[in-house]
Amino acid sequence: MENLTTKQAQHSVSSESIAPKKLKTYVINPLSSAVAGFASFFILILFSKLFSYVVGFNPSFSLGIEDVLYSAIGFGLVLIYKTMELFKTE
Repeated sequence: MENLTTKQAQHSVSSESIAPKKLKTYVINPLSSAVAGFASFFILILFSKLFSYVVGFNPSFSLGIEDVLYSAIGFGLVLIYKTMELFKTE
């Protein structure tokens, strides 16, 4: 009888190669989109206030903390949308 020795197949999955891809997909991409949403809302508020000052609707031009908070709504909306987009079922 022939002596057959079998070697166990050594399949190892390295978490080092998977983790950065998941980090980029699930954290960095949604956060970068959310920052873009914040910037979009802030620029929209800035230009609308600047336009109302230049045209003469408002006697003074000022940006307050509430404008930053309104822009944070844009951050939150885009973050929620992008996160839910990752988990949608097709």
